[in-house]
Amino acid sequence: MEEGSVELIDYLRVIWKRKVLIIAGTLLCVAVGVAVSIRLPETYRAEILIRIGKTVNTVSFFSSSPSLPSFSLIDTVGNLATSIPVEYALEEDLGDGLNVEVVNGTFMIKIRLEGLEERSTNEHLKKLADKFTSDQFKITERNIRHYKILIGVLESDIKEIQNDLVQGPLELENKINIPKKANPII
Repeated sequence: MEEGSVELIDYLRVIWKRKVLIIAGTLLCVAVGVAVSIRLPETYRAEILIRIGKTVNTVSFFSSSPSLPSFSLIDTVGNLATSIPVEYALEEDLGDGLNVEVVNGTFMIKIRLEGLEERSTNEHLKKLADKFTSDQFKITERNIRHYKILIGVLESDIKEIQNDLVQGPLELENKINIPKKANPII
């Protein structure tokens, strides 16, 4: 055996000599971990999945016609999920316990709330989900109203165009005064 080489057996001998120190250190770490986990308060977690359809953003753009209403832009589910903690956590003072994420490949978002009391955590999450769905319903209804107005305006424009198409040839015929062909007598 070479003078500078160390074999596996040498390592095992060192570990065997220090076995009491290794066991004592492991037991001390386990005891500290148990003590810390016992002293920490329990955290309750409540989760809810919400399916989002077409979502709308409150940023409006102006239409070119003053008779037409302005419409809201369609927003992405990701942007909506990002805005929920900002809009709703501050109102309810939920702190860092609120987490919102998009379920990959779907129009669903997962809202997770963590708290110290199970009942209040569930109540806060239900209240937040109800407020969120109510707000989204109001926004959707408002935008549907705008679309109904737009459809009404477009329908009246279509009727005017149809009348112009029917009246155009008649007016042209009257202006030119085209004589009607007489039937030849045979």
